[in-house]
Amino acid sequence: MIELLSKGAEAEIWKGKWLDLEAVFKVRKSKPWRHPRLDKMILETRTVKEAKIMYDAFNAGIDVPYIFDIDLQRYTIVMEYVRGVTLKNVLNKKEDKVYELCEELGKIAAKLHMRSIVHGDLTPANVIIRENGKLCLIDFGLANFSNRIEDMGVDLHLFLRALESSFALIAEKCFDSFVRGYAIMDGYKAVLEKVKEIRRRGRYVLERRLVAKL
Repeated sequence: MIELLSKGAEAEIWKGKWLDLEAVFKVRKSKPWRHPRLDKMILETRTVKEAKIMYDAFNAGIDVPYIFDIDLQRYTIVMEYVRGVTLKNVLNKKEDKVYELCEELGKIAAKLHMRSIVHGDLTPANVIIRENGKLCLIDFGLANFSNRIEDMGVDLHLFLRALESSFALIAEKCFDSFVRGYAIMDGYKAVLEKVKEIRRRGRYVLERRLVAKL
């Protein structure tokens, strides 16, 4: 039996079996408005890149879903179904261990960035706490290879915005904990300064829009 877990603009996520193992099938979908050859090239390239980034993240000591198979004919990555709860779920319950988990996630983000990988969607919903308590990072669909401070800052800013929008009461303390973990990376202060700059840009744009409405 196969079950649809989620459906996004780029891919569908299905749960099923692969050689009697519980598995997730990430299937990228064709876009009818693209030229068929261009569509094929884009889907193949993105599928291979996501798998490569996950492999590099694993080699950097980061827990990611184990990849069982890559099917370039169907633009599909078959990977381990990770049992556990999301960090988002734990934050919703405001459990005591949330700050410790956020610090651990900061270390994970630092390891990614030291490997010149940016996740692209670093939010509590994309972190699963396994049944053994280990953090597993999922959904590398927007990930990229980059050593630009700007891109690393965007990763951290996305996480901070996710905290502020859904967990305002504990957002500051959670992000402080995250930064403590992230500080294992040389040059982390430059990334934090970039986060401040990105936030200033956002406020400036918002102020311009509000003034324009007056």
